[in-house]
Amino acid sequence: MKGYIFDMDGTLIDSMSYWISSGIKLIKEIILPLYPDIFKHENFDLNFSKILLKEVEDKELLREMYRRWVYEEMMENYLKVKPKNGIEQFLKKCKQEGIPMYCATATTKDLALSVLKRLNLAKYFDEIVCVDHGFKSKEYSDIFDYCASKMNLPHENIYVFEDNLDVMKVCKKAQYKIVGVKDSSNVNYQKYFADVCDYIIDDYEKEVR
Repeated sequence: MKGYIFDMDGTLIDSMSYWISSGIKLIKEIILPLYPDIFKHENFDLNFSKILLKEVEDKELLREMYRRWVYEEMMENYLKVKPKNGIEQFLKKCKQEGIPMYCATATTKDLALSVLKRLNLAKYFDEIVCVDHGFKSKEYSDIFDYCASKMNLPHENIYVFEDNLDVMKVCKKAQYKIVGVKDSSNVNYQKYFADVCDYIIDDYEKEVR
């Protein structure tokens, strides 16, 4: 028997471009006026989150940016987000075959539930598990280990569908099988997927087994 754990943003839904563009917009509005040199030698991809945490001393400023990013920008953007190509058909087939499926996301529970319900995807998962409900972050495997314990399956029988290379490495170290999902946001990192992934997919039109 096997089980599947899916990331959400960039894996189930095409939302990463919205996260990046809205994050950059807020950085320019809120952060750069006070920290003009912070991104001088860095690319604007989602790694900017780590840079902000490291370089910005004013944590209240970061909290305000995060609040606006999630509860203003992304709440609106999630009304426009579309599912990944072929994902509902893939989930439906897996559900019919009795494969246990969990969604493990760093997105807040309220946002995750709203978008997955709107796109008719929530019903396929045994549980939608979010980092803000008692887990560390996806830099650790605890959210995946929780899903594994609920499935009562060994890690080597569980496939993690993920678009983030760093998270793939975390899961690989914890003995999970990795399905790397290509996305416009990870183009610069796809050359490293083969070092970590057991499977690599462009979308869900082609079945992965």
